[in-house]
Amino acid sequence: MRRLALLALICSPAFGALAFVQAQNGGAQASSTTRTTTAMATTTGNTLVVGTRTNAACTTTTTVADTAGNTFYQVTAQEVSGNVCTRAFMAFNIVGHATDVVTMTMGSSLGFSYINVLEFSGTDRIAPRDMSISAGSSGTSCTTGAFSTFRADEVIVFIMQVSALAQTWTAGSGYTLASGAQDADHVIHAQYKIVSTNQTDVTASVTVAGGAIAMAGVSLRIPQSPGGPSNNSLIQ
Repeated sequence: MRRLALLALICSPAFGALAFVQAQNGGAQASSTTRTTTAMATTTGNTLVVGTRTNAACTTTTTVADTAGNTFYQVTAQEVSGNVCTRAFMAFNIVGHATDVVTMTMGSSLGFSYINVLEFSGTDRIAPRDMSISAGSSGTSCTTGAFSTFRADEVIVFIMQVSALAQTWTAGSGYTLASGAQDADHVIHAQYKIVSTNQTDVTASVTVAGGAIAMAGVSLRIPQSPGGPSNNSLIQ
């Protein structure tokens, strides 16, 4: 038994530290059926979290793809004002690419639509997703309902949008605004928080100057050590 355990440890892949690597964004006020991010060099095995903001209800189809051919799963969505939809997607154990461009394709030509992408290292390569949550409000701030994480070491990521242009974003307590995630019109942004203890019945918030605000969040876990407990969370 000890020999099998030793072999499992030897054969387990090496993972780096759980960390935010980089972010890029794109989008415009003019109408189009697609939006693209600026190209970035991504690393094989990492996780990408993509946020999309469409100037239409969530019934409007939105899909995400990238140059490397990775598969993106929608994890949550939030509609505000009846005509703005914010979605969070993710791709895990990605194929890296030297000039990876992420593209969102919408079911109709829309203006004021935006996209961003965040890359994280050190996440589980088999099933990194833990919890997901979304929230929406009108005013100067937005706060989620209470949520908990399954595992101690995770990164919690929120894609955020607001209905008004030229916003100044203030991250929630303990969160960091992701450098590179904000578009030129200051409509879409993202924040993240790396934790080392289980989060129980916590909330997250963000503050802006004012407007209809939406948050779409997901938490990503580190790899499970050999022989550790399983997690029932699934990619959907």
